[in-house]
Amino acid sequence: MNNVGLPQEDLLQINSTFSKIVKRWYGKGPEHCFATFRSDMMVIHVSGFITAAEKALMEKDSQTLAYQFRYSIMEKIYEEFNKEMEDLFEKSFRYYYSDWNFATDTGIILFQNDASDWMNSYTAPGLKEKLMNQIMDIGKDVHRAPADIDVQRLSHKIIAVRCRDALLPIEKLLFSEGYSDILHQQSEEIKKVYRRSRNRFEAALGRKMEDIYMIWNYEYEECYVFFCLV
Repeated sequence: MNNVGLPQEDLLQINSTFSKIVKRWYGKGPEHCFATFRSDMMVIHVSGFITAAEKALMEKDSQTLAYQFRYSIMEKIYEEFNKEMEDLFEKSFRYYYSDWNFATDTGIILFQNDASDWMNSYTAPGLKEKLMNQIMDIGKDVHRAPADIDVQRLSHKIIAVRCRDALLPIEKLLFSEGYSDILHQQSEEIKKVYRRSRNRFEAALGRKMEDIYMIWNYEYEECYVFFCLV
């Protein structure tokens, strides 16, 4: 299922439902919310989400606590939102992942299932190769080079990349031992490297970007990179 086959009123209802659930749990919903479907997965891009409590934590340089606060509540939001999706559209997702940029007050949430199709959708000729080359070169000092990538154009503004077999042995060990805080800190450092290289990704994409998001799926040894375009 994708946006082409989903009525605009359904997308608007999804945006509204998600925003209301977020507001109920955090006390503040996102100012903007945009959902898109593709191949049995859904991505929601939000902006204007930071709560007063998170802002206070960030001002006190307590970024780790701000992230912990947001991620801990997201589990409850996922459960409630998933139930709403089943009731409204007979659609549910087994997994969810999210990435938040407190500096830009934006975030992205990925919902998917075991059968979600990440095979390459239509993109500009040679785009997969260009992105693979940049990911291999930019990321070589901070994470394992992926065995391969899949590229999905989710909408006119979002291009998603799945990097397969992208974990180092030490990351696999940390995940198996439950050291999620260390892994989160590592993922934040990797994102900084990618964001500092945004001009190189823009050259590969042929468009300016608003932001780059990265989500690590340690269980499946995958990384999802989202390029949000202007």
